[in-house]
Amino acid sequence: MQQQLIVAIIAGLVSVLCYGSVLTGSTLAIVPFYLAAVPLYIAGLGWGWVTAFAAAAASVIVLAFFGGTVPSLAFLAVLAAPAAWFSYLLLLARPGANQTDIEWYPPGRLLVWMAGIACLYLVAAYVALGGSAQTLHLGIRNAMTAAAQNNPGMTGLPPPEEFDAYAALFVRLIPMAGVISWMLNHIMCIYLAGRMLRAAGRLRRPWPVLRAIAAPRMAIAALCLALLGGWLSDFAGFLLLGAAAGFLFVQTLIGLAVMHTVTLTSSVRPVILTAVYLVLALLSWPALVLALLGIADNFFGLRAKALARKGPPSSPPPPATGG
Repeated sequence: MQQQLIVAIIAGLVSVLCYGSVLTGSTLAIVPFYLAAVPLYIAGLGWGWVTAFAAAAASVIVLAFFGGTVPSLAFLAVLAAPAAWFSYLLLLARPGANQTDIEWYPPGRLLVWMAGIACLYLVAAYVALGGSAQTLHLGIRNAMTAAAQNNPGMTGLPPPEEFDAYAALFVRLIPMAGVISWMLNHIMCIYLAGRMLRAAGRLRRPWPVLRAIAAPRMAIAALCLALLGGWLSDFAGFLLLGAAAGFLFVQTLIGLAVMHTVTLTSSVRPVILTAVYLVLALLSWPALVLALLGIADNFFGLRAKALARKGPPSSPPPPATGG
């Protein structure tokens, strides 16, 4: 218990230092800033979920003392509390079909949790905007107007008559980008923490077979509903477009898992996967293709069929996700 407390305090302090590094104004500080959740995940996945919650509490207390109430509450909501909760979920386990087997919480369901929590943040952001997306619209438009007036020769700005159209577009894009970046940040931090703990022999659960990740079909239903309502006005559109981005991102990651599985026996597998990741980094539309691939796998079992053609798999295929 004493060791867990020490780990929690150290993890909380390191997390706050990483989070506050952005105040230095250095461009390089963006790296520790985005990795601020890694110490919390190391505490949770290496020493238990209680340690993760204690580390989150320690980080919030330290930040409240040095930075004030508002920054500490923001840190708690966006970083510390999710890190503690996700650590708890990842360490959930139950007996498997055989008494000697243990079923650990599936990473795919964790992704669904992330998308759902991101929707709650959108609600909070909408309230912070005064209950109207028009506030954000006016802010963006005024920023473009000010930039055009202060820098007459500035390139990259649209014509003044198109400011309103561009502001409306950004109001649609901002919740989508915010949801995806938040999810990606936590996924990255979990991965890095897990890798370090695995290398040190401290990871408290087996490393999951990432190419076997799967999500329940309710995630696809949520995606379809969000897409149908995403173009509604004001609050509904603001929330549903962000939700659609989150659940679409879940399916995109599953699509990547499908690509990793169907190329298992290919002699040019490294080339194919490298090309996929490069195209995905440079362009946005391939994410839609991967998402469709992930959805197709849910209904048609593409990975199971590919593994069946290639002989007995070294790891079990993803389970049925009809629930």
